[in-house]
Amino acid sequence: MSLKLTEKRSLNMTEDKRAALAQKLLLSIDTPSPSEIENDWLAEAYRRARDLDEGIVKPIERMLTFEQERPHSDIFMRRDTFFWIDGA
Repeated sequence: MSLKLTEKRSLNMTEDKRAALAQKLLLSIDTPSPSEIENDWLAEAYRRARDLDEGIVKPIERMLTFEQERPHSDIFMRRDTFFWIDGA
């Protein structure tokens, strides 16, 4: 099927079907491959490690991190396991 014919048929679809098709087409272009995702995570991990080594950022205690994320919850810790009991 030629591009012109595909375009003509697509433009004759309902708005909902065109929107769904457009979304699928965009995702097929914009979605990174698994190897790209892995490379991005590795680059981020190296950047964070470098920032720590160079003193650009400072590490904070794990408990402080959890308290900042969930300030209205009670946190109980047993070894490396955290339990949250949400406040009302």
